[in-house]
Amino acid sequence: IRQVLSAKCSEFGILDWHSISPHDAGLDPIAAPEFDELVTYLHASLDLTIVMITHDVDTLFGICDRVAVLVDGKVVLGPVAEVTQSDHPWIRRYFDDPRAQRARQAGEAIERPQ
Repeated sequence: IRQVLSAKCSEFGILDWHSISPHDAGLDPIAAPEFDELVTYLHASLDLTIVMITHDVDTLFGICDRVAVLVDGKVVLGPVAEVTQSDHPWIRRYFDDPRAQRARQAGEAIERPQ
């Protein structure tokens, strides 16, 4: 499945970045923001759509404009601001966590390329 997904992503100009997300790669606090900067640069300069699977709220709020949450066998998909306001109890608990709140505040302070 992973190979098919990667092939389809490249066919449509989508960079399949899920295999090296900062959380999964175990990046340290210095390298993780550099990774986010690289992803942001690639997105802006090459006009790529980037699919990344991560649980890292710093990355999520720092560089993502849309998010998908898998919960109760369903996908909740939309802009980050919209999904984080979901009424689903698990989603609320995840995004209302103090660490997520700090990441959200930091992410809101970041200027994003147009």
